[in-house]
Amino acid sequence: MAVNINLLPDIKSDEKKKKKLLQTINIVSLAVTGFILLIAIGVFVINQILNSNLSEINESILAQEKIVDENLEAETVLVGLQSRLSSIDSILVTRKKYSVFLTNFTSYVPQSIIINDMTVGSDGSVLINGEAPSYEKLAGFVLVLSGENTLESTEEATVDVSSNSIYSNVSLNSVSRGDDGGSVRFTISFTAKEGAFHE
Repeated sequence: MAVNINLLPDIKSDEKKKKKLLQTINIVSLAVTGFILLIAIGVFVINQILNSNLSEINESILAQEKIVDENLEAETVLVGLQSRLSSIDSILVTRKKYSVFLTNFTSYVPQSIIINDMTVGSDGSVLINGEAPSYEKLAGFVLVLSGENTLESTEEATVDVSSNSIYSNVSLNSVSRGDDGGSVRFTISFTAKEGAFHE
């Protein structure tokens, strides 16, 4: 029996294999292309979402930076104001209160003594010119100012001068008789201590 041996390759079978391989490659390439397209669409969508979120975040950051800048400006102004208030407060605390001085001083002046002129220096030095009905009343007034006289001996004074006086260096600078011959004109200088200007 004779056997048909064909040593030539089967062309039809190779063509079928090639066709099948091309179909498989086409299907795989379409699937890969579709998959890449899906990934690209997904990345595009995610990128758009992130960009919109990023722009919102940037706007929020800019708004917060503006608020921080405004707060820094306000804080700078506040620090400047606090510094000025502190300076003003230190001036007010150390300044002399002349209304308090006058109130304190009038409590030392007997009703019979008339003060015509008074000068108060920033260092607390005081110079007064006035009239007294007699030398005795003038001497009593000088003693009251210096804190050496008691309330009993100066019945017209309204302060207890037996305590520490708020005046020091009391000096009777000049004394003269008035034009009418009855009143005694005088000039007294003294230093008002710091307590004379404070309540």
